Amino acid sequence: MSLLLCRNCAARPFYIEKADLRIYSLQELCFIIYNYPLIITEDFISEELVSWIRNELSMGRLSERIKRLLEAEESQENILYLMLREGNYYNIDEINAFKQRFVKLKNLPEERLLQATASTYFKLKRFAEACDIFTEIDRKLRDRIKKAKTEERNELFSKLSDTVCDEAVCKLRLFDDEGAKKLLIEGAEMAENSKCGKYLFLLDEKSGAKYVADEEKAKLRELREEARKKAMLGEGYKRVTDIFEKDSIKRDEEIKKLISEWKSVYRKMV
Repeated sequence: MSLLLCRNCAARPFYIEKADLRIYSLQELCFIIYNYPLIITEDFISEELVSWIRNELSMGRLSERIKRLLEAEESQENILYLMLREGNYYNIDEINAFKQRFVKLKNLPEERLLQATASTYFKLKRFAEACDIFTEIDRKLRDRIKKAKTEERNELFSKLSDTVCDEAVCKLRLFDDEGAKKLLIEGAEMAENSKCGKYLFLLDEKSGAKYVADEEKAKLRELREEARKKAMLGEGYKRVTDIFEKDSIKRDEEIKKLISEWKSVYRKMV
């Protein structure tokens, strides 16, 4: 996957593995830093990145400043702020707002930090990574439940049910419908009025019916029908329809090509 947000465009992109993105400019780098700070790991500002800024963007002065700051063991956030300023993509008020947000994120309790990180991966369509983190949160919550007092257990089970639902949604995006269904049933059993019950009803009305109030069922059916209609209007549906309108030889060729593309996308996600 690539961004296209360039002023001074590099011939060779820089690959950000955590986001599965190839970037071609300092402005794109700033966009990633600003919008997805939780994927910025301690080793993000590397010699490879400095070399790319120097050689591909022809920004020798900036690369030298970053190199000197690294050698002086300057804090990572100060180097990030420098790149945001040099990118001229965000104004000073936006950069100051980012500073405050970045500090708050670094000081989040572990469970909330994991939740925010998983949500970031989900937004980036990195569903396997998001699922792994939700599973880690799941494990930690189960450990807490074992040690919790009786009065705390209901609240923890409610949190666990929400996390199980998040895991299930990731599995749906990874085409694991059966795994998702098992999780949704488990989550619906944990807490009353769980969102797992609603998702389960949308996925399998028969299995989810007992977890959803009667007055909600009609709304959920409408929501499911609306989603179905939108899917039928989507590019993917149109392409499949076009394939089946071709003659048999061309159709077989197109189907093989489409399956190959889907497999490629799936491998990237897992």
